[in-house]
Amino acid sequence: MMRKLLVTLVFLYFLVSLVESLNAMTPNTVNIKPLYANTSSVVNVTVSVLTCDGGKLDPNYLKYLRVEIKGNETYPSAGEDTKLFQIPPGNYSIIVEYLGSIVSRYNLSVVNNTKVTLKANITRVDFKVMGLLSSQPLRGYTLSVDTFGLLFNSGSSDTVSVWLPFGNIQYTVIYRWGDWGNTTASGNLRVSCSSNLAVVRLPVWNILYFGFSLNDGSSVLGLDGSAEVYYLGKLTGKIDFKSDDKLKLEGALTGPYTIRIYLHGKKIGEKTVIVDEKAWQYNVSVNVLRNLFVKLNDANNQPLVSQDLVGEVRTPIGIVVNQSLGESNVIIIPQTTPGDYNLRITSTLIGVVYDGKFTVTSDSAEIQLPLLYTSLIFKPEASSVIPRDISVRVFYISGGKEILLWTTTSLSDGSESIKRVPLSVLPVGSSVKIEILYAGIKYTSFSTVSGVGLSQVALPLYDLIIKVYDRNGDPLSGCSLNLTAGNLQLSTRLRGGQAFFPSIPKSDARVTVVCKGVTVIDEIIPVASGNITLTAPLTTLRVVVKSWFDRPVVGSRVTVTLFSGNRTLYSASDVTDQSGTAFLTDIPVLPGSQLMLRVEYGSYVYIQRLQGDENTVRVFLDILIDTPLLKLSFSQVIITGIIFLSLGLATVIVLRRHERISAFKNMFEVGAGEEEEKESLIQRLKNLFRKKKEEEEEEDIFF
Repeated sequence: MMRKLLVTLVFLYFLVSLVESLNAMTPNTVNIKPLYANTSSVVNVTVSVLTCDGGKLDPNYLKYLRVEIKGNETYPSAGEDTKLFQIPPGNYSIIVEYLGSIVSRYNLSVVNNTKVTLKANITRVDFKVMGLLSSQPLRGYTLSVDTFGLLFNSGSSDTVSVWLPFGNIQYTVIYRWGDWGNTTASGNLRVSCSSNLAVVRLPVWNILYFGFSLNDGSSVLGLDGSAEVYYLGKLTGKIDFKSDDKLKLEGALTGPYTIRIYLHGKKIGEKTVIVDEKAWQYNVSVNVLRNLFVKLNDANNQPLVSQDLVGEVRTPIGIVVNQSLGESNVIIIPQTTPGDYNLRITSTLIGVVYDGKFTVTSDSAEIQLPLLYTSLIFKPEASSVIPRDISVRVFYISGGKEILLWTTTSLSDGSESIKRVPLSVLPVGSSVKIEILYAGIKYTSFSTVSGVGLSQVALPLYDLIIKVYDRNGDPLSGCSLNLTAGNLQLSTRLRGGQAFFPSIPKSDARVTVVCKGVTVIDEIIPVASGNITLTAPLTTLRVVVKSWFDRPVVGSRVTVTLFSGNRTLYSASDVTDQSGTAFLTDIPVLPGSQLMLRVEYGSYVYIQRLQGDENTVRVFLDILIDTPLLKLSFSQVIITGIIFLSLGLATVIVLRRHERISAFKNMFEVGAGEEEEKESLIQRLKNLFRKKKEEEEEEDIFF
């Protein structure tokens, strides 16, 4: 159904157009002027063709004009708008054709010379191309009348005049913007005598401005930068920010523009600006910071200022800015861009201490770096002061290498209890090696940079108190105590059983104690113990000398001698008092030696080997009789007594045996009355044998 309707509409449109074309072929005005009566076989007919408004056709368009008189014969003419025809009288038809279209048709009966002026269906149409600014027409475009294959260039003019026949035509306007691009507009125009002006509008800006400003809205004027504007990949304009901040383009096309921005001769960005039909001024924001302030803080968020440090900032476009951090922690970078920056902090002592990146989005950046002002606090572990002549070397450890940070040959003047030494700015987590040399003893410790940057170093020094007692727990006095720690050699005398040594280096020190010329202690002690108690192998010996019946032996000489092999190491003597007691103090008892006790009293000598752990030795002298004239031992008294007793007993035995023999003899000599005395004899024998037995027992006692 729709298809039938469409066919019907097309057919109706064709009929209407045909009718109008036929009407157009009829001249508006025909002036016929007979010249004179025809008296010959040929007459002159002058035909003039004018436009529909009676104007002359542009000579450049006469080549498209054809006039033809048709009768029995045909008389053509081309390229002339006024033509004299010599034709025989008769009936003719004048046909005017322009650009292949019949623009006039007239029937003429020729009798005499005649002049015919025809107003043809031709008119002048002025084509004007306007841009998006209506007050300013465009120039330099090309007009193509597609219906007739005509092509015109406006050149420097903004109007193209074209003489066209009546009817519907198609045209195309092509605008070329230099070598950068073009735009085309096509249309249909119904040409009639009233169609004098055809205005074609193109998406072209007669004037197009690109203004450039910074992100904060200020002008880019004065920057060491520039911009290039491209359309379809072709450069259309350039601007130098040192002298200008606005770029003007004329006759610019709409569409996408690519803007490349340069700073310090290096490309920093590229933007696309879509130019539409609504605006002819565009602002381009240049992502440039006129000045960038980079504030550097340490790990404790304190300003990073040090004479040893140099900050190096590399911008996103490769510009390098170096600045000492000796007076300020702010690095100023002029005319730079947001983006990723490289920051390197270099120490003149140890080299690079930080190398990292940070991102800039505005004209200021505050960066907290993992760096600390590092100081070492030296403090003795257990000593009241730091002595002189302590050498210290401090190394920074980086990548397996040791870099000397600080050194001294005397850490203190000898009166300080704490010494603070500032080092440098070091990375958090880095390691520091400390070498301490004192008294020929070297100590090495390591410290990690952390916290507030203060690292405490314990000096291995101790105030050493040495207490010396004998085996009885009594303090020694007067003995000499010698201490050797490294190449430090000290000596003092024991007072109250103790000695004090300040600031002794941590080590295994050698201690010797000499009493009465004998080295009683020779030991290695750990200084770190602080308080050392030593027991000297000395003893106080109490010697009690007594004789029989617990009688004190007064005036006996008691001597104690210490031997080592055949060599006498020590000897001391005393004489017993009224209680028979002698006191010997501080007697050394050394391992591997022999301690001998000798007691002399008159001709009596007592010798005993001591174990060394005795406190009291009791000595018994075998003196039973002690007189100034005679001193006898118990054995001597016994032997003398036995001698005298033996003599007495022998006399008694002899007498008694004699008595028994006499009694026995008298018993057998009695003669009367055996019966009566029988019982008494038996009794006498019993008594005799009992007495004999008792005598034998007594002899056993004595002998």
